Amino acid sequence: YRYGKGGVQPDGQKVVELYEKLAEIESTSDKAIFKLAEIYTEGCGKVKPDAKKAVEYLNKAYDEYDRTEAAYELAEFYRLGKAGIKTDGYKVIKYLSELGSRYLTTIAEIYRDGKYNVKADGHRAIEYLIEKTKCKTCTLDELAKRYLQSSLDDDENNVNEFFSEAQEICNVYVFREIA
Repeated sequence: YRYGKGGVQPDGQKVVELYEKLAEIESTSDKAIFKLAEIYTEGCGKVKPDAKKAVEYLNKAYDEYDRTEAAYELAEFYRLGKAGIKTDGYKVIKYLSELGSRYLTTIAEIYRDGKYNVKADGHRAIEYLIEKTKCKTCTLDELAKRYLQSSLDDDENNVNEFFSEAQEICNVYVFREIA
């Protein structure tokens, strides 16, 4: 019904109805909820994108099933402004923060550049980069380059203070690896 295969006419309402039935069956409910969120994000036939319903299903998936996938989808939803919803960088940060160290650099860039309606904040950007360094996924050189690109260029004392802190953190990890 979704794609009109096998001679069946596409029917968005029927797709929603079937996925809602699947959502009631325990073994398929998580996949069905993600599909419903997708349908309400993109639309399907006469079923138009509906941000409220899409977020509702994503939050349900987040609360009840795969927090990781749902958190990523919610972050993307607010980053791209899907289904006509307003871009919201603070919600992007909220959901990316729950995905572990992998997205700390992305969060730092959002703060550094003031992306997605987030107020640029070099201090917050550096805090996330230092946290990334603690996770050993960022080198001191990379961190230094990001400092120079940050909005703290006009405040050399703060840059030096954060750089020193980052260097101490890196030295601790170097010492641990040698030992």
